[in-house]
Parts: sequence; structure tokens; C-alpha cells
Amino acid sequence: MDEAQLTLTKRELAGIEEGIPNLKNEDSAPYRVQGTQSCWMPDPPLRILCPDYYVGPDRSGLRLGALGGPGFEFPDRKPLELAVLIDRAIAELKQH
Repeated sequence: MDEAQLTLTKRELAGIEEGIPNLKNEDSAPYRVQGTQSCWMPDPPLRILCPDYYVGPDRSGLRLGALGGPGFEFPDRKPLELAVLIDRAIAELKQH
């Protein structure tokens, strides 16, 4: 991922984080997911990483979908935790 993709992903993670309280308070379905529109209706059509946050009666956490590959679940992790790691990655890339 380049810096532009990392920046976009960070912005999306912040939006997902903001929606977590509403997602947890919703009771219309036992399992709920909040993702980003840019992954469902991508513009540009190629996305490298698509984050979402899932909530259910027995678990919640962050999930990342990788382009052309499997998804990865991170139980009990919040979107902003990944945003912190992205900041660290950008800082380290700029040092080299």
C-alpha cells in the first residue's frame, strides 16, 4: 500500500469508529457490520484493503478484507487501533 491508500484507510477507520456506538445500540439483528461505501461501490474500482467492524451477541471486532485474498478478523480490536499502526508505518517508511 502506498501512502495515499494508507491515508484513505485511516480516514475510513475513523468513520467506522464514530459509528460503533450506534452499531452497538442497534437491535434490529443479532449480528451487525459497519464498513465503508468505497469498498462496496469503489471509486477507483481497485481497493487494496477494506475494513469493517462487526458486533454480535458473542463477539465484536475489526475485520480487514484484502484484495484478491482472504479476510482477517481481529476480535476485540477497534478501528482506531489499526489507525495508530498505520501512523507508525507511515513514519517508518518516511525514515527510509
